[in-house]
Amino acid sequence: MVILLLLVGATSGCTPSDNERSEPTQSSSAWSPSATAVQLGCEDGLTGPDLLTDETKLTDTVGSALLEQLSRLPQANDVGIPAPSEDWYFRKAPLFVAPGTPAVTLSLPEDGSQYLMWTSDDAWTGSAGEGISSAWAATELSITACPDLTTSYFGGLLVKDPSQCFPLEVRQEDQIEVLSIRGDGAACA
Repeated sequence: MVILLLLVGATSGCTPSDNERSEPTQSSSAWSPSATAVQLGCEDGLTGPDLLTDETKLTDTVGSALLEQLSRLPQANDVGIPAPSEDWYFRKAPLFVAPGTPAVTLSLPEDGSQYLMWTSDDAWTGSAGEGISSAWAATELSITACPDLTTSYFGGLLVKDPSQCFPLEVRQEDQIEVLSIRGDGAACA
């Protein structure tokens, strides 16, 4: 009898209750993207070797693998990224900003078909406990990179249709560059 009670007590502590999940999940009814630009600074990214290569450059000082064509994107919910519904896709593509780059703003159309989803290092890795929530999804992202090293940020694009083309605007001081991109990285017609 004592062994049975010990066994029941030991196993009941190993199973998470409804309030304790090892990975946060979010239903589509909890979808609430940021109404303002998400702000990321030097402290939110990782610094290191210069990953801003010719293959990743979107502009002279900003890069991401967004232009690399992928044959298939995972559904956002399958990789732990909150989305408006289960049929949305996530394009993982870290963002790289050259050292000393003036503030950069990325923006997308506000049509509800795609969102920027770059986060802080703490949110992505979960060490701060907040994880990735829909509050990180936005149509505008403002970045202040580190002064001495390339800064990289975790995240990518959240898209309803990976084959749909849309404009990605990259603003730095008085310069604006508009790129036509698709979630899957294929060329736009």
